[in-house]
Formats: sequence, C-alpha cells, structure tokens
Amino acid sequence: MHTLAARGAVLAASTDVKTNMKLGYDQFIEKSGIAGGTIGTLLKVIGGLIIIICVGVLILRKWNPQTQMFQGIQQGIGAMGVFVVICGLVVGLLLIAPQTIGDFLVQIAGVFVQFFMDILSKVFGVTMG
Repeated sequence: MHTLAARGAVLAASTDVKTNMKLGYDQFIEKSGIAGGTIGTLLKVIGGLIIIICVGVLILRKWNPQTQMFQGIQQGIGAMGVFVVICGLVVGLLLIAPQTIGDFLVQIAGVFVQFFMDILSKVFGVTMG
C-alpha cells in the first residue's frame, strides 16, 4: 500500500502501481522467452542493427549535410528528425537489453501513473487497494 501522509493524516492511498508494473514486466520477459534463446538473440541482432543505422544517420548528417534527407533532418523536420533517431536508439537498446532498459522505462511510467492515482485518490476521497 502506498500512502501519502502529512502530519499523521493520510492524504491519499492507492496500490503501489510502480511495483506491480515492474513485477508484471519481469513476468512477461521471463514467460515470453525474450530474455534468452533464439528469440532473444534475434532481437539483440535487430537492436544492434537499429543502433548502427541511427548512429550512422547522426554521423552522416554532420559529415554530409548537403543531401536532401539530411537537410530535412536538419531544417525541415528539425528536432522531430533528431527525436526519431533518439527513439530509434532507445528501441535498439530495449531490444538488446530488455530486462535492464525495460525495467527502467516501466518504473518511470509507473511513477507517473502512481502520481496520477494519488491525485485522483485525494480529489475523490477514495482509498484504492
């Protein structure tokens, strides 16, 4: 049970969403076979290729910015192009190390969900759990 208390009074209480999300993700990784075996090896190779492509795009963008594609990344779509490349890097890392990176991302999402649940619990005066 996660509680938010001030001066002895419980302000909000809800289930510990972050821990439950982490446990669910860990069970998914174990039961799906993503962490090891043939599927895990294939995902690691795909993740490595994605990272190589993304890093190559970033390097080529600085080395040869005259081409139409790299000018689009630099000017036209600007930050969105770089954002897509960074998302590609995160996906590549997630495919290479699903337990480490995935746990981190799930816990970050869990903090936001827990915060939202605590606010709703306080506003409506409902104790969840």
